[in-house]
Amino acid sequence: MVNCEISETQRNAIISALRRGKSYDAISNELHVSKGSISNIAKEVDHHSVLQAGQPKKLNIYDARLVLRRFNAGVYKTGEHAARDLSGLGSDICSQTVRNLLKSSKFQFRRKPTALPLTYSSQKALLQFAKKHIGWTEEAWKGVVFSDETKINRLGSDGKQWT
Repeated sequence: MVNCEISETQRNAIISALRRGKSYDAISNELHVSKGSISNIAKEVDHHSVLQAGQPKKLNIYDARLVLRRFNAGVYKTGEHAARDLSGLGSDICSQTVRNLLKSSKFQFRRKPTALPLTYSSQKALLQFAKKHIGWTEEAWKGVVFSDETKINRLGSDGKQWT
């Protein structure tokens, strides 16, 4: 197979064979054209009009987008929660399907930090506040309401928080 131009009729024959679902090897043997040439023509033309083989996907593209959107919004915390919610909508899927979707979408869970890291400017502001109020008595501090107080659970914890 010498490096030469492919005629328009051969090109059309290759395209029709690709659309019929023939393999590159079968087309190469039938039309005496290199597999590289067939590959180049296949890249130019949308030949994937043939149905894909194998098990059909449990989640259609709309449900998959819904799941990803709700995970990003924080509505779903776990794959099991998403699977339960989707089974209520009519999709019979398991939590592993949801986890596979998240993994294929490059969705990564990170453990939520317990506190925000202190930046240089916030450290400076805290130091100025401390120096300004160094002489205050305990009675003066009783009138101050702090907005960043820690939430304390009496029975157990809320578990790990994920973002």
